[in-house]
Order: sequence, then structure tokens, then C-alpha cells
Amino acid sequence: MDAYKLCYCTRRPLPRNAQDIGAWFIYLGLLSRSCVAMNLGVLFLTASNFEHYSSQDRWTFYMLSVAVALVAYEVLWFVVPNRPENAATILERHEFLKQKYLFAYENSAAGAAGGGIGAFAHHEPSCQEMLDTLESYSADALTTLNTRVELLSRFNTLFAPKQSVTDDDSAPPHAIELTNAGCAPTVLTGIDAIREAVRRSSGLFDDEDTMSGMN
Repeated sequence: MDAYKLCYCTRRPLPRNAQDIGAWFIYLGLLSRSCVAMNLGVLFLTASNFEHYSSQDRWTFYMLSVAVALVAYEVLWFVVPNRPENAATILERHEFLKQKYLFAYENSAAGAAGGGIGAFAHHEPSCQEMLDTLESYSADALTTLNTRVELLSRFNTLFAPKQSVTDDDSAPPHAIELTNAGCAPTVLTGIDAIREAVRRSSGLFDDEDTMSGMN
């Protein structure tokens, strides 16, 4: 059935994370346990090393060996973890990012719906609201938040609203322009604007870090 679906229906499976391997888990468990009995049967019932033993002794050794091997199998099954530690850490990070961005999307969608039809509702969360949303997450979330605040401070250092009135009437009153570097004003918003600011300021902040280290 899986071969038919793979070759004729799907042809190219999607690379999605799955909780387990489904029914194959049961098949492989039964196969591994039956292999223990079959291999020990070949050893005790057909090997030439046990020819001088009677048939009853062979069956006795066989049953005892199967029992011991299955007990050892079950012990190893519970001792060895089902998932490596590094893989579990990666999956936890993926789950954290998924929950964080889904939560942000739901909040933005709820805010837009609350503004009424044809109205644009945009709510900028405060630092306290962001911290309240991260209470259920691990300490890595606070590190991510601090990094984002640092990027925002760097962005504000490079870009500032225009304060002086220019002769160009086509310029919007709240346009953002570059203050410290000789680049054109950016029209990006959100995380794209932050990335552009960091990209433009790669040399500028390196110089500041070097001067602070020398002091």
C-alpha cells in the first residue's frame, strides 16, 4: 500500500515532520522479536556444536536462551532513548518558533478583525505585553527578546524620522532616512527593515566595538 501511494499517487513525499512511523513501528517490533527466536533456533537446533546433546536438552537451552534474549531486548528498549538529545532540542526549538509566530499571527488577525470592516487596526505591543506572552516559554525566549531589542536600538541609531521641512513636497512627512551612513532611505518595514539596517551598518558597528575595546 505504501509503495503504491509512493509510486503512483504521490510520487514525491513532502518533507514534513511526523510524530512516529505509524504502523511500521508495530511491524518492526514484531520482526525484531521474531528474529531473536529464529536466530536462536538456528543456533541450537541445526548447529553442529550441539549434536552430542539430546533433543530435549536442545529445546531446553533454546527456550531459556529465547527468554533471556527477550528480557535483554526489553531492558535495552527502555534504557536507550527513543530520540537523541540533540534531535529533541532541535524539535523543541522548532515548536517554540512555530508557537511564537502563530501566536503573533493570531494576535494581528484578531486586531485587524476588531477594527471593523474597511478599517486598519494595528497594535504595537509594549515591552510588558511581550514579556507577558513569553512567560510560558524557556529562558531562550528572553535571550531572543533581548537580541531583538538590541537590533531595534541599532535600527533607531541608523534611521530616524525627518525633523526638518524640505522643499520636496513629494516626500512623506514621516519618511525614514539614513542618518549615520550614506545610503538612500529605506522603504522596508518590520524585520526586513531591521535586516537592511544591520546589513548597512556591518562596518559601522564593528568600528564602534573596536573603539570601545581599545578604551
